[in-house]
Amino acid sequence: MRTWWRWIYGCVTRLWRSVWQWWAGTGRRRPRPYLVDRAARPRHPIHPKPKWVKQEVIRLKALCPQAGCRTIAHCFNRRWGRARSMTVGK
Repeated sequence: MRTWWRWIYGCVTRLWRSVWQWWAGTGRRRPRPYLVDRAARPRHPIHPKPKWVKQEVIRLKALCPQAGCRTIAHCFNRRWGRARSMTVGK
């Protein structure tokens, strides 16, 4: 008998939730406002690195031809990261 009432209660609850969502308008998915605002927000302009950065990366690669891009970036950032507040990525 208890399982019967539990089944009826579950059916009525699910029906009530679906009717409430339909009536409130939340049954359909709306775009979240914070995602729309972020996409519509203008981004800051991206400035290219100065010429000396490019020359220094090429110089490091010439000095260490066996080193990979991560190693070169790490060496550059250790050398110039604090001195000139200039870093490079991979």
